[in-house]
Amino acid sequence: MGQILWLDHPAYRRNRVLPITAVMMTVQSIVFGALAAAAAPSWAAWRPVLTSAPWLGLTLVLAAACTLLTYLIMNRWQREVSATEAGLIYCFEPIFGSLLALCAPAVLARYAGISYSDERVTASLLVGGGLITVANVLIQWKPPPRPA
Repeated sequence: MGQILWLDHPAYRRNRVLPITAVMMTVQSIVFGALAAAAAPSWAAWRPVLTSAPWLGLTLVLAAACTLLTYLIMNRWQREVSATEAGLIYCFEPIFGSLLALCAPAVLARYAGISYSDERVTASLLVGGGLITVANVLIQWKPPPRPA
């Protein structure tokens, strides 16, 4: 929320996208790396993770496509819409996440050599996705002007 509001502020509209995104990613890497190191029971616990080709491959894809690319897009284009519109647009994230969860886990599980099935369509999934979609349509809908 803070980032959405800051990017909406006129003082930050001229920020350079690449340096800002690089700083964001660096800070996140340091903070989450320190938290992961502190939470690990020992350095030996890292060995299975760091020697797993599927884990390294999936982490690279997630870091590049789902984090770096999306933040670059957000930092560049969010200034073109209001904070309210940006917040509602970002509400589509769980819809895309749910759509991917309906088809991607089994494929990724085969790549990783584990057994994991896709999610199932449920009423709450459909209602939640429908409400998010309706809210986005309503915020963008501009009624026709009234005749004078």
